[in-house]
Amino acid sequence: MTYGVYTAGTAGDEVSSTYEGRHLTFSESQLVHPYIADGFVNKGDPVLVGENIVGVAFRDAAAATDLIAIDTEGIWQLSVKATDQNGNSAVVVGDELFIEKVPGTNTSILSKNYNKAAMVRFGYALYPIAEGVTDVIPVKVHFDPDDQYEQVGVSAAFEAMGALLSNAREYRYRSTKVSGDIRGQYMALALNGAGGFRRSTPGTHHRRSSRCPDRSWRTPRAGV
Repeated sequence: MTYGVYTAGTAGDEVSSTYEGRHLTFSESQLVHPYIADGFVNKGDPVLVGENIVGVAFRDAAAATDLIAIDTEGIWQLSVKATDQNGNSAVVVGDELFIEKVPGTNTSILSKNYNKAAMVRFGYALYPIAEGVTDVIPVKVHFDPDDQYEQVGVSAAFEAMGALLSNAREYRYRSTKVSGDIRGQYMALALNGAGGFRRSTPGTHHRRSSRCPDRSWRTPRAGV
């Protein structure tokens, strides 16, 4: 059984030494690419293979069984939408760009949308675009798989972890320091604007956590 041109083999055998393995080859049917009327990838299209492999197609395909080589690095002129997960957003040089997992009928599938449920890291913008505009700009393509435990939601919704993932991210530290300030992880949020005020409404009860003798934290039940 093969996947593209790849198959199981003998340990230690070299598969490819071309440009440190940046050129990969897959069947057209294994590529996610922008919408095209005939359904087949075109030369220069941004593509996604599997969960994390990204690149640019080297040639057109005429059938689902065609083998298509892709470049997983390099700088390519590609169509980019100046949008993110919240709507229109200008692209500036250095912005990280993402490719859609399920393009549907979209002909431009690169944007700043970092919603990991729908997008995969693709590369970096090397030219600016005004917000809401779709333009062809140079993009530094970079095959850089995401951390599977880094679950990122959007401003209006939590990221669903799914049944198989029990820890989105976990931190454990050990210190032998016997005095002074010890911080395993520290975060501060300064609320300087009007939106930072917490306003109570009739019938609202606030709770305060307290430290227990066993050094755990306890939050009392609020009255009703």
